[in-house]
Amino acid sequence: MTTGVLALNHVPHAVADPVRLGAHIFAGIWIVTASRAASLPVKLVGVPAGAWLFAYSFVSPFLPPTVLAPASILMMVWFALIAWQNGSQRRA
Repeated sequence: MTTGVLALNHVPHAVADPVRLGAHIFAGIWIVTASRAASLPVKLVGVPAGAWLFAYSFVSPFLPPTVLAPASILMMVWFALIAWQNGSQRRA
């Protein structure tokens, strides 16, 4: 959210991008931690997604932004798996 507000207020990328990448570090840690306690499919998708997101924050100055694309796809699959498992375990 912070990076969205920064972009709307025309804050230079030199300021907004480090904030975004810092958020990626914490998001990656959260995804890996949450995935390790989940089912095997969630773990198999979430751990690489979180690790990729986390690692990209440190190598982003040397790589193009398209390198982050696989992590985005994995995260969408991860969220879908969580939603599907949550809905399939609903109690009557």
